[in-house]
Amino acid sequence: MLEAWTAHLVAARPTRSYGHRVFRDPMQFLKSELAAVLRPRTSWAVTGWAGASVVAPLLTLTPALHVYIASDDFERVVEDVFAAAKIRSVDSGSNIELWRAEAPLLMHAGAKAKLPVVNTPRLYADLFALGGRGQDAAQHVRETVIGY
Repeated sequence: MLEAWTAHLVAARPTRSYGHRVFRDPMQFLKSELAAVLRPRTSWAVTGWAGASVVAPLLTLTPALHVYIASDDFERVVEDVFAAAKIRSVDSGSNIELWRAEAPLLMHAGAKAKLPVVNTPRLYADLFALGGRGQDAAQHVRETVIGY
C-alpha cells in the first residue's frame, strides 16, 4: 500500500517555489532563521532531506531544504517568507524549496530538533520522489521508522 501511494504522490508533485540563499549549514539556517520566519505566517512542516535528518539521520549533510506550507494564499506567503529570510527566487540551482500543501499537514514533531516534520509515509514518498540518494534515504526511513 505504501508503494502504491508513493507512486501516486511521485506522479502528482505539489506546486513549488524555488529559492537560493548562501549559508554554511542548511539545518542551522532552518532552525535559527527560517523557522522563525515561517512560524507566525503559516502552518508548515519539513520533508525531504531535512525531515530525514530529524526522523532517521543517515546523511552528514542536508543538500537542500524542502518545506511544505499549508496556505490558501501560497504565492503571497512564499513572497513574504523569501523577503523576510533574504532568499532569492530562482528557476534552477535552488537549495530551498517551498511546497504547497493541499490538505492539512499531518505531522509529528521532531523532538530533538523541535521542528515540525511531515508524517513518516509522506516523508518516505517525498524522499523517494527525489530519486537517486533520496531513494536510499527513503528506504532507510522505511526500515528504521516504519519497520519493514
